Amino acid sequence: MAKILTEEQIQQFHQNGFVSPIRVMSEEEANSIKVKIEEAEKKFPEDFNPEKRNNLHLTFMVLDELAHNNIIVDAVEDLIGPDISLWSSVMFIKDASTNHFVSWHQDATYMGMNSTDFPTPWIALSPSNLETGCMTMISGSHKQEIRKHEDTFAEHNILTRGQIIPDVDESKGVDLILEPGEMSIHNGAIIHGSKPNKSQQRRIGFSLQS
Repeated sequence: MAKILTEEQIQQFHQNGFVSPIRVMSEEEANSIKVKIEEAEKKFPEDFNPEKRNNLHLTFMVLDELAHNNIIVDAVEDLIGPDISLWSSVMFIKDASTNHFVSWHQDATYMGMNSTDFPTPWIALSPSNLETGCMTMISGSHKQEIRKHEDTFAEHNILTRGQIIPDVDESKGVDLILEPGEMSIHNGAIIHGSKPNKSQQRRIGFSLQS
């Protein structure tokens, strides 16, 4: 029996490659975590630059606690069972009114894992919507083969090498609107990306690859 997700949500994940939104905590709790992260960011700026945004849960207790949040862990268990290991975490921060974006890609292309069929919870600690540059998923694309990615090294691309999948059918795109304290979970093989943050506030998200 599932602990967090409904049967409909579980079917949505397997059919579409993602499930969203899932309430993890209150907006107040999410904002409290956001404040702690920004305090740590000011104190340790060298650890929060774009080149060192991976595995910050190993350094900062607030992120380690978030990685072990019972609702997140139980939701992942609903999808893959109790044999769970956290492979890595990534902090995604888009500052207000910037041109940083994430091109169309599949997580499984650069993770170095034996399987592409793994879930990635993405937790919103600030509003993630069309204005702030939310993620867009190409529904059902996780059922395809891993697509060839081209390295662009584009200046404002958040991905390390500016990896991009050409000729994506954007008509199947679904925008994942999340309020602070909500999360989405997506499959490691689904094609997704996100546009720049054109709002006057930061977009802060924390992802866990399991």
